[in-house]
Formats: sequence, structure tokens, C-alpha cells
Amino acid sequence: MSLKISYRTLENYICAIAGILSMNPYFIWPTFMNGVLAYVAYAIYLFSAALMIRRGGRLRKKGVIGVLLFCFIFILTYLHSFSGIAITTLLGGASLFLYLITFCCLKAEDQKEIFQAFVKVFVISLIPGLIYYVLELMGISLSIGRIYSQNQLTYANSAEYFSGQSTGYYKLYVGAVLRVNTNTRFAGIYDEAGLVGTVAALCLSAMHMDIKGNKWARWLLLFAIMSFSLGGYLLILIYFILSSLRKKQWKLLAILVFVTVVGYLLLTVNTNVEMIKTLQSRIQFSGTSITIKNNRETSQFNMGYAQFLNGNLIRKLFGFGRGAAAENVYMNGSSSYKCSVFNYGYLGFGLMIFEIVYLYRAYLQKIWKQHWAQFVLIALFLVSVYQRPSVYFPYYFIILYGGAAYLSDYKERCERSREICK
Repeated sequence: MSLKISYRTLENYICAIAGILSMNPYFIWPTFMNGVLAYVAYAIYLFSAALMIRRGGRLRKKGVIGVLLFCFIFILTYLHSFSGIAITTLLGGASLFLYLITFCCLKAEDQKEIFQAFVKVFVISLIPGLIYYVLELMGISLSIGRIYSQNQLTYANSAEYFSGQSTGYYKLYVGAVLRVNTNTRFAGIYDEAGLVGTVAALCLSAMHMDIKGNKWARWLLLFAIMSFSLGGYLLILIYFILSSLRKKQWKLLAILVFVTVVGYLLLTVNTNVEMIKTLQSRIQFSGTSITIKNNRETSQFNMGYAQFLNGNLIRKLFGFGRGAAAENVYMNGSSSYKCSVFNYGYLGFGLMIFEIVYLYRAYLQKIWKQHWAQFVLIALFLVSVYQRPSVYFPYYFIILYGGAAYLSDYKERCERSREICK
């Protein structure tokens, strides 16, 4: 039996792999092989862009504004730097933005195919990590060493963040990493379980939550659950609430209320289960109110953010520059939309969001009822920006724009199926 794969399919997977690399897997960290594979990632971004140009991606008249905005945002996010920028970082950023521009110039059909390939590669990238995670819970470790991550955004308000013990260290496996602490969470090849949960939830929304009809969606749901990501859980919950209200599915809404009540009970009982204790630490109940604790900001975050609020007009418009929040003694270790505002100002952050919505307009027609799924997708995307403001990466654009194209095709397939079944 021979395995045949077309050039078009191969191109789709190359572009999808570029999206996976933009999620910062462990093998492109500076601490893995001295960061050599990061340059391979840059080459794959450029090669993918060339493939998309070759496929026929072209700039239309209405896209000129979008490209100009891309150029301005690139200047703002890379050249407007707080403490200088390395030439390698600049080249990496240029390759990323070239990928984004060429991807946005593709036809919807091409974007859809790359999205489908991305989902498959994303799922496959997480399977080894899930196996290692289950074995770790059973007391069996197949770790081959340790590796250090420079991403400190995952440790805000945690005991290890403030004590400095084991901060940023991960157990290294063949094809996965797991954080070194008492609360080990499943993250696959990535440095944060929350990233897995958020991406899985957004992909599920882009796939119309088709759990019954799509095996890849079932895998995504499993990974979203196993990540114990509160952000991922909330995105999925919001999706079902919006969908049930739109379709007037009162039974589904009642089930969601029941699940919420059960979740409330689980989060208020005393337990020794680390995963449940993690979720309990994020949610605080007082009287009739529920407060979700923001673990994306350290307890001293507002002291640093006040420096921006008290700045002059130019500072408020353009911020302190790339990397300023990470180097601020009060804001280091945080990941919030306020970090982007601090770095790039109200104007910079506002233009970033405007660019995303502006490019998405092609999928939002005048009759919104016919494109409710696309509206839900971008709504969830914008909600996710609250705690993950760095969205100018290939994987986010693949999910948003490729996902929107997939939803349009999904709607057409459903309509054809109804016609055939009449």
C-alpha cells in the first residue's frame, strides 16, 4: 500500500507547521540546541510565504489599507523598542509579518485547507505529551532531562514565581515538556497549558463544535479538558451559551446551567486534587458574587501600569516600546492586554485590534443571521485577547481567518445535505 500526497496537500502542511512553530514549541527555545532551530523556523515562515505567493495570493485594491496597517504595526512592535532589538529578532519578526500578509491575500478555499492541516498537526503534536502526562500521574517518568524556558508569563502570582525556585524549568521528553513543580499540567510541546486550552477552544469554535461528525474535534475537546485551562473552559462555555440563545435551544441552556452549578459545587469543596485546587485558586466566591482571579497580572502589576497612565500624551498614544512591560519590575511575569497597551499605547493597541476586525469584514455579511458562527468565532477571539494580547502570529491568523472560511464551507455543506435528504 503506497501513501500518495499531492503537492497542494504538502504545501498546506508546510504552512500549517509554520503556524505550529509560531506557538513557541520547546525545540525553538534558546536553551534547546542553543536556539539553532529558531532560524529553521524563520526559514519555514519565508518558504511558506513563497508557497502562498506561488499559489496565487495577490493583493487586491481593498487590501492596500490592510498592508499599510501591517507595515505600521510592524514598525511599532519591532522598531519602536524599549531597549534596542537584535537583528535576529528583527528578521524573525519580518518573516512572521510576511507570512501574515501573504496568508491574508489567499483565497478563502486556500485558507480553509491550511486551517484543516493546522488542526491535524496541532492534535498530533499533543498526543505524546498527553501520554507522558498520564504516566507522570501514575508515578512513571520517562523524562530525559530538564530544559529552561525564558517565558516567565506563566508564573504570575504563583509561589514559584516569587520564590524563584524552579522558575521556568521543564522536564524534557522525546516530543514533549512538562513544568517542574507540584502542579504539573499537560501542555504537550508548548510552554503553557493555557495556550493549549485556548487554541483548542478557538479551533473547536471554528469547527462549529462538530464533536459528533469530526474526530479531530473530539481530540481538541479532550485536550481542552485535560489542559485544565480556565480560559479554554470559559471560551467553550461562552460558545455554547451564544449558540443555545441563537438557536433557542432551551434544553441545552438548562444543561449549561446544571453544569455551572456542578462546577460551583466542585470549586467550593475541600479537595486534595491538584487540578481542582488550581481552578479553585482562580475563582473566588463571596456571598452572591463570583470573582475570577486574574493570574495574568502579578499583585504589583498596577503599580507599573500607573507609569503609563501618568505619562504624557505621546506616551499614552505610542507606549514605552517593545519589551517595556517585560522589563518593568512591577509588570514582569504578567500577560494581559494592558501589557500591549503599556508597550504600544492606546493608538498602537487600538490599531492592532482594528486591523484584525478590518480583515475579518469579508466574512461578515450584511445579514448577520446567516453568518452567526463567524460572529461567535471573532467574539471569542477578541475575548481571548484579554489574557493573550500577542496575536500577530501565524497560528492565530490561521484559526481566525482559515476558521471563518471553514465555517462558510461547513454551512454550505450542511445546506447541500439538507437538500439531498429532502
